This record gives sequence, C-alpha cells and structure tokens, in this order.
Amino acid sequence: MPVDYPRLMEATWDALYAPAQRHRAILAALPPDESELLSECVRAGGFHRDACRRRGRIAPDLLDAFPVTFVAFYATEGTPGMAAFLASEQWRRRGSLPGSFFPAPELSVLAFAAYLRDTWMRGDREEWVREAFRFELALHRLGTERVGVDRGPGTMRLAAGAWVGECMFDHDNAVDQLRRRCAEVPWNEAVTLLTPHPTQAAAITWYVGDEGRRIYVRGEDVAALRWSWDAAAEVPADADQLRVVIHAARAGVLR
Repeated sequence: MPVDYPRLMEATWDALYAPAQRHRAILAALPPDESELLSECVRAGGFHRDACRRRGRIAPDLLDAFPVTFVAFYATEGTPGMAAFLASEQWRRRGSLPGSFFPAPELSVLAFAAYLRDTWMRGDREEWVREAFRFELALHRLGTERVGVDRGPGTMRLAAGAWVGECMFDHDNAVDQLRRRCAEVPWNEAVTLLTPHPTQAAAITWYVGDEGRRIYVRGEDVAALRWSWDAAAEVPADADQLRVVIHAARAGVLR
C-alpha cells in the first residue's frame, strides 16, 4: 500500500506535541507501513530534541498573550496542565499557517483561549482570574470586546474598527506584580500574593494602516470615555474639554 504522506505528516505533527503515552494510540491509527515509519522517527533522539524545542516555544507565547491568565493557569495546573492542553482537541485542531515551521503564536493563542473556555474556566476559579481572562480575550478580539457607538453628527466616535476591553481592576498593575513575584517565589505562591487594585481599566485598540495602536486608561478616565463604546453611558456636557478626550483625539482613536 502506498504511503499517504499528508496523513503521515499529520500524525507526525500530532506526535511532536502529544505526551509520550499517546504515541501508541497515534501509531495504532496508521496503516502498518506508515506506523513503522513514524515509530522509527519517534524513537530517534532528534525527534525528542525537536519536540522539546517546539513545546518550549508555546508557553512564552501564551504568557505574552495572557500575562495574568496563563500565570494563574500554570500556577494551578503546572506541567500536567500544559500536557493536557497539548493533548486536547482544541490544540490538535488549531491548523497551521503557510511557511510556519514552529507553532504559529496566533494559532496557539486561539487554541489556548478555546481550551480555557471549554474546560478550565468551567471549574472553580476566583473572580479576578475570570475578569483577567475576559479582558485578555478582548485584547485579542476574541469575543468579549466592545466596539464604538455612533451617536450621530456632531459627536465624536471611536475610529473605525477600534475595539475596547474593560477590566474591573488595574490589569497592568497585576501584570507587574506577578512578574516581580514570579521572579522571587514559585508561581503557585505568587498568585496567592497578588492584590489586584480595584481600579477600572480599559484598553482601546485600533489600526492606522497596518500598524496596530493601543492606549490604556484607568479610573475616572474610563468613565469619561465610556460613552464612546457604551450606548447606555451619557456623553459629558464638557466632553470635548476633558483631558483624556483631548488626548484620545490627538492620538487618533476619537474622531
């Protein structure tokens, strides 16, 4: 029987990220000739080195995309949690990008977001973890973001295509706290020492051509701008004179 190379390569990619205990099932799903080829590959030392290199790139990408949520996840689940993610349907269905040899960060982010939504977040999680996850999803425009409100002629609005993520605590401050703590103590201890500042925060993201731009606002500035993305919020009578509105207009996100 001729070798089905696309099927063999798909099984090889699966084995590169799967826990060792899943290799037998991956091999058993192939015809004998293909199973023998992959089995020889899996037993080679180069395969294990390559697998380690690939897996080693995933966690930094996820930490960059979910700087609070990923710390909370790994602090709770550790290495077994990452292994479960890499064995999940969400990871295995992530697809690929043309020309990408290592896991494409954007696809890793999508797979991890889906995995957390479908599994981990259904467990007993603290509210600050859920809030951080909602906010970080919004940063990547993954379903929890808000968009601009058109209030008609004579009133400014967010730039076309802009989106907003809101958080009930100072997310940037939480990220800074975790980075400092994680450098001093194990992650599972660091999350217990986190004290989120109960200051509302928002991130507004937009594009100028192909260039992505983002501004963060906190506290009273969030309230002063909320009318631009929340139809239920009133426009302040002196909106065009407020410092944060002037700054947003100069930045090009309010027009």
